[in-house]
Amino acid sequence: MKSKEYFVEQLKLECQKLLGYRIKSHSDILNLEIVINENSKEKISLSSLRRFFNFIPTTKANNRTLNQISVALGFENFPAFCRQKNYTNGWAYNDRLVQVERSGKLTSEDLDFLQSHKRENYFHFGYFIYQLLLKHKFELLNLIFEHQELFPEYGDTPGEISDLMGVGIRQLEPEILDHLVPYLDHNYNLRTYLMYFFVDYSYFHGWYLYLLNKIDTPLAHDQLYRKLINNLFAYYQNKKLKPLPKVDLSSIHPILHGRYVGQRILMGASEEIIFSELKPEYDIQSYFYEIFPMLIALKRLDVIQKIEKLYYEILVTPGLTTFEDKKAIALISFSYLNIFNGNIKEAQINLSFVKPQSLLRSYQQYFELLSYIPLYHIAVHLGNKKRAQTLVQDYKFLAAKLKFPFFSKSFLVNYFS
Repeated sequence: MKSKEYFVEQLKLECQKLLGYRIKSHSDILNLEIVINENSKEKISLSSLRRFFNFIPTTKANNRTLNQISVALGFENFPAFCRQKNYTNGWAYNDRLVQVERSGKLTSEDLDFLQSHKRENYFHFGYFIYQLLLKHKFELLNLIFEHQELFPEYGDTPGEISDLMGVGIRQLEPEILDHLVPYLDHNYNLRTYLMYFFVDYSYFHGWYLYLLNKIDTPLAHDQLYRKLINNLFAYYQNKKLKPLPKVDLSSIHPILHGRYVGQRILMGASEEIIFSELKPEYDIQSYFYEIFPMLIALKRLDVIQKIEKLYYEILVTPGLTTFEDKKAIALISFSYLNIFNGNIKEAQINLSFVKPQSLLRSYQQYFELLSYIPLYHIAVHLGNKKRAQTLVQDYKFLAAKLKFPFFSKSFLVNYFS
């Protein structure tokens, strides 16, 4: 039996199927309320639906809400919905993956089948990719990644597949990684999933920079990305940053653009470029994703305050892309601001909504390190010496593990001085 969280996500997908489109705004929730209440004897409240879709922060889905929605979808209750979803054709999908691995080929029938059943089988597909990495079947891996149609649509869960790939590649030796380089050079989709969706802060000093610096691609944005990652690692090792090139910003990804902006600020550029270069069509959450850590490093809480004032609701409301990580770094940043302003309770609330187990593995320890600073100062403020001492030790251990000497004990203790 799959986890309750899995079935909750399935219930959300079924709600969107019932509505006929993806839920992205409060008006979509209003429309869903009307549809559900037309199909259920017991009326569901708008606030319950907003909590269910994370438009209002909540810790977990309410059982009554789960039952009400399940009834509206034609089931007796939520457990009945779970039982039905548990008996999907996952076996047939896995059997097809086994056939593909045995043959080392993808027929048109394979492609049609895998594409038509992909949405309910992303975990199985991700685990299959993970196994190919462990078995060093790079040629088949390359073939699969040549077919973008097999992968999640924008707004689904590409990060989860990348997460599984990252777990696999962490286990490979350098001489094995070398065999993967030619495929990464020429397969943009493979490069995106393995290197760009999985920015492995926990292993910058290991496989990640080793592989990144071996990739040879003429694309300007690929080259910019490599320079930015190397620069960031240098910064956290208290080393000098290398000059950044001027780049064409017309087609740059919001996260890459945000990383580029953040590093220019590290190198002395005015923080006004954050706002002047923000494009109207951008996903706000993605753009600020890599800017927030730079502002924390520079102690630019005034800029964080401006961002909070302008974009708070957007930054903590579920969007089209991987959300928990983006929400986490925003809330961690706002906790710094609240501590600076003396709002300890609000800082605690900020951090209470950061769920480490929901973050992508690539960012987990990095964001954990950044969260130790406000957690430490909250403990000090509350007079909890034992908690503060434990946080100092955990912080020092993690900074050493990541090889980020920038995050010294002095930086932690004197952050707000």
